[in-house]
Amino acid sequence: MEKSKDSQMKLQQGWIELLSAQQWTFFITLTTEYRLTINAARNAAERFFAKIKWKGVERMFWVAEPFQAKDGYHIHLLVQSTPQLQAKYIFESWQIASGGKRLSLNNRVDIKEFDPLKGASHYVAKHI
Repeated sequence: MEKSKDSQMKLQQGWIELLSAQQWTFFITLTTEYRLTINAARNAAERFFAKIKWKGVERMFWVAEPFQAKDGYHIHLLVQSTPQLQAKYIFESWQIASGGKRLSLNNRVDIKEFDPLKGASHYVAKHI
């Protein structure tokens, strides 16, 4: 059992080192108004990336994290982009990716400029 835990910690540390070596632009959290399953989270993240990559996104890393107080998942992303990517476009892209053609203001987007000193790479890698 102890060996498995040690292996898990080494794997997480490897991911943290890999993610920390990148030049990320944004740390983003995405939620929906409905219960998001792990498969739905994957599909929504893929649709989201397909939408925003045309606006200068060079790289994106995402994880789905279970909510603590309710069923379902939310998504954390690290995004590397050109300066042309605007928060408004990120918000609109998530509304479309998470809700089809309709826009829902309840599908929330929290966008933060990436600060390597705040440890976003560690936060995103914690569930790997």
